[in-house]
Amino acid sequence: TILVLYLFAIPIKIISVFSKSRIRWRQAVATSTWAASPFLFLIPFGLFFYNLLTVLNSYWILGAILLYFHVWYFFRWLNGTRVIAVSSYTRVFIFAVIIISLSSV
Repeated sequence: TILVLYLFAIPIKIISVFSKSRIRWRQAVATSTWAASPFLFLIPFGLFFYNLLTVLNSYWILGAILLYFHVWYFFRWLNGTRVIAVSSYTRVFIFAVIIISLSSV
């Protein structure tokens, strides 16, 4: 889990190269950790609902809930990066999309 937080801190450091402010590694990790805090809401519900939904074969509900939390994480990550980099939302979004597309190739 911590490795994932570090992986999402790397693009923040890359974005800081193109911004005016200097972002420390600790700040980048803190931003990615802050963005992941909604997943804490899944822990108590996940213990109960995962078993219930798999018994009922309602996998689409699990997929919809996970998609919602992943989109929420992405928008919180963008907002945290925007605040830390003192940059516009559009610029951070464009840099994030470019970095994600380059890393998926």
